[in-house]
Amino acid sequence: MLKQQITWKKHKDNPVVPVKPDSWRDGATMTADILTKGGQYYFYYTGKNEGADSIGLALTSREGFSGLEWVDIPGNPLISPGNPGSLDSKHCVDPAAVEFKGKLWLYYSAIGDGPDRLGLAVSEDWETFQKHPDLILTGRAPEVVFKDDRLYLFYVLDNPKGGYEYHLAISEDGIHFNEEGPVFQPAQQGWDSLSLVTARIFFEDGVYVMSYAGDHKEKDYPNRFGLAFSKDLYNWKRYPGNPVLESLEQGTWESRAIWFPEILKHENRYYMYYEGNNGSFSQIGLATCDDPLPVIGKGLL
Repeated sequence: MLKQQITWKKHKDNPVVPVKPDSWRDGATMTADILTKGGQYYFYYTGKNEGADSIGLALTSREGFSGLEWVDIPGNPLISPGNPGSLDSKHCVDPAAVEFKGKLWLYYSAIGDGPDRLGLAVSEDWETFQKHPDLILTGRAPEVVFKDDRLYLFYVLDNPKGGYEYHLAISEDGIHFNEEGPVFQPAQQGWDSLSLVTARIFFEDGVYVMSYAGDHKEKDYPNRFGLAFSKDLYNWKRYPGNPVLESLEQGTWESRAIWFPEILKHENRYYMYYEGNNGSFSQIGLATCDDPLPVIGKGLL
């Protein structure tokens, strides 16, 4: 038996970041990534309008944080699809941001006419972004971690089974990356044995905690989340009680699939913001957990 069972509780008022009529996010809300700056939490996420995906920002105060009150800034969206023929001419989605060299570096899935690629936009004030003109890497669904003065960029590529797996690339300047190859692959059997997608990673008390979506039937419509733990970002140990959250309820806002389980720790509680899809459009929901995730991870490593 597990010494500690990890339990996530979905919020009763989900989705907590819904679509908003007549706005840049009237078609969907998706793929959250959260950072801390001063007394505020910065909530970068994707909105859909007229069939195109763009990246915007919402803020909330750390003081009196409830997990529910995110306010869009007036300038949204901040990163939008480029001109025809550009690497992100159709969609800018899946933000993964990190503070690096005194600026905010935001990697994203750049969807154009060619294969899935990773783009980059950089900001000095965390709100006004300048796109880097060139391709960063081939792949999709990035997550980025700062460690030992270098950036560790995780992203998905196809695996031999027909699903996705996570690869790692490392950079000292944020632009040129050395590709390390696959570091987190589907299990031999079980719920995540075909495809691994949309991982998020946070660091606490010497342990890297990865939350990810996986599936054994479809490449990119997962309905379960798992956790994995690492001390070096290369070797990952799955939590034996996986999956920790799933969406199998028909007729709900998340009945078709769930992605991007972004975890924020506030005081002694973990807040997981995730994308749910009902078969027609996506919105962002919330689940919370009071269990000591890094302590459990240390017990497995």
